[in-house]
Amino acid sequence: MLLYMLGLSYRQASAVLGELGMPASPATILGDVRAYRMGAESFHQRLRKRTRVLRMPLQDAGAASPDQSQRVLIAVNQEDGQGLFVEPRESDHVQEILGLISLAVEHWRQGGGSVPAGPST
Repeated sequence: MLLYMLGLSYRQASAVLGELGMPASPATILGDVRAYRMGAESFHQRLRKRTRVLRMPLQDAGAASPDQSQRVLIAVNQEDGQGLFVEPRESDHVQEILGLISLAVEHWRQGGGSVPAGPST
């Protein structure tokens, strides 16, 4: 569900989870979002089409890159050393988008509830 909150569609989130060896159908993700209530949908609407999720080896993510500081690590596969990162698609509103990503991740970690105040789009 975090992937959906970060702006991916149900199908995109399902595909990423499948690549990570955790198959989940889009319907399963929809069910999780519905169970989570408004928190997930609110973040999805604010971040939809504004983020992208990347899967790459952690050593590649550490390479000197101007985009490196714009990536947020959200998961690590201990078996193959791959990291799952989310980053802004837009260069204009990087700080706003990174702030929303951080809020979404923290909201998800805390188990939901009301959506914390943050920048709106």
